[in-house]
Amino acid sequence: MFLRQDQFFVLTFNSNVPWDDMTGWQAFIDYANTGGSFLYYPDDSASRFDEYWLEDGGGSARNSSVISAWNPRMGARMLSSFELTLRKVPGGLSGL
Repeated sequence: MFLRQDQFFVLTFNSNVPWDDMTGWQAFIDYANTGGSFLYYPDDSASRFDEYWLEDGGGSARNSSVISAWNPRMGARMLSSFELTLRKVPGGLSGL
């Protein structure tokens, strides 16, 4: 029996996110950790997108736990790094 095949997408930010942007990222993570879906645009100048859930925030605990798993690391020159694993919503919104 085949139910579905999940598609995962990993975003890696290696010491290139300004620490000043962390407030906005924290608001996003708080929303996504509640199970909220979001649209991901691979190119900000295009109209193509897919709907995803946050599967893992790259921290020491999984997002399914009570503790938020998101754990950005401060790097040189006030830049942070973190990794997010996204799971595509089956039958979710998509645009061409």
